[in-house]
Amino acid sequence: SVLIAALTSSGGLGARAPVRSWGGVPAEVLVENWTLPALRSWNAAAGRLTLRPGLRIVVAADSRADVRELAAQFAADLARVSGLTAPIVSGAARRGDIALLIGEAAQGSASVESYNIAVSDRIELKGRARAGLLYASQTLLQILRHDRAGRSLPTGTTQDWPVPSAR
Repeated sequence: SVLIAALTSSGGLGARAPVRSWGGVPAEVLVENWTLPALRSWNAAAGRLTLRPGLRIVVAADSRADVRELAAQFAADLARVSGLTAPIVSGAARRGDIALLIGEAAQGSASVESYNIAVSDRIELKGRARAGLLYASQTLLQILRHDRAGRSLPTGTTQDWPVPSAR
């Protein structure tokens, strides 16, 4: 997408995200460092999720038009990154799906740009508002870009929100 292209070609919005290592683990394998700006944290779980043909992008049946538009843009961006097409549906997310939700996100921040990402046998992107959901979707695409095929990512969770000077 335009946001991803702008961030990767310009080196971010002025300052590069800090590169962190932890406990002898090289910085390049820490998910926190895979995004611009860097994630506040990544709580790793065992395993990986590989996106496969048949995945769906799931939105709530009562989603507003702007959330459905965001889902359509995300589906187009996901196709560019992974080569997979995903229909946008309403209902419950199932194994392998990506759910886009609006609701309480990132405890500790009241920002409309705050979001959660949970990767297990499915992916849940939850933004406090549409802006948070947009940032969650762009973060997920950045993480997917670390896989050659753009389809596999580590399981885990994050809660993130902006640092006012970074955005």
